[in-house]
Amino acid sequence: MRTIYSRRRRPEEIDRAVEQLGDASYSIREQASRRLWQAGKAAEPSLEKACSDSDAEVVYRARQILEKFRWEIYPDTSQATIEVINLFRFGNAEGKRQACQRLAEQGDDSRLFRLIDAEPDKALRQSFFDNFRGRIAQAVPSMLILGDFDAAEQLLRSVSDE
Repeated sequence: MRTIYSRRRRPEEIDRAVEQLGDASYSIREQASRRLWQAGKAAEPSLEKACSDSDAEVVYRARQILEKFRWEIYPDTSQATIEVINLFRFGNAEGKRQACQRLAEQGDDSRLFRLIDAEPDKALRQSFFDNFRGRIAQAVPSMLILGDFDAAEQLLRSVSDE
């Protein structure tokens, strides 16, 4: 997962932007949303907190940004990758299969496995894991060698969930 963004935000900048999510001015709300998205992971705790705000606009905007982060859509995510992610997110079973195939062709196994794991339909998720079992068999040892034990464990748990 990438964590490099165009501009780092200080905590006070993030807090100010969260406050501005409920501003009366549409342009201020839009700018605040953009700044928070550009802040990336650094903004997540403040956005999570904002989800319990009494202002529906603040909650809505915070959830929209967090949803992008959940799908790993950050400012430095390429448009081509966003298109594949959205094909998976909003596509039918065939669209999701196409998205998985494109990620496999790009060699983006990490994102491929995370998308498959996010599939809510258990049968479809298992079908995707079955289709990419060979890639998984290659990925797990690499993850272990690189010391990414959490990712290896999560992948193995996902594949074995019944």
